[in-house]
Amino acid sequence: MAETDEALLEKYFADQPLDQAELLSALRRATLQGSITPVCACAGTKALGAAELADMLVALLPSPVDRGAYAAA
Repeated sequence: MAETDEALLEKYFADQPLDQAELLSALRRATLQGSITPVCACAGTKALGAAELADMLVALLPSPVDRGAYAAA
């Protein structure tokens, strides 16, 4: 993850702790840029991981606001 963000990479090499908020922010930026594709393991038949998948989709994937307006065709 640190490879996609200079600030995280510097903290990593300086042996400084990386907190969850920093990692999540960097993961979202990398996802929006298309440099990382997040993966979430789930078991649909038992609904294992379904809530986590939904949380990940909301937190990491672009919203309509992030994408901007589309021109009508």
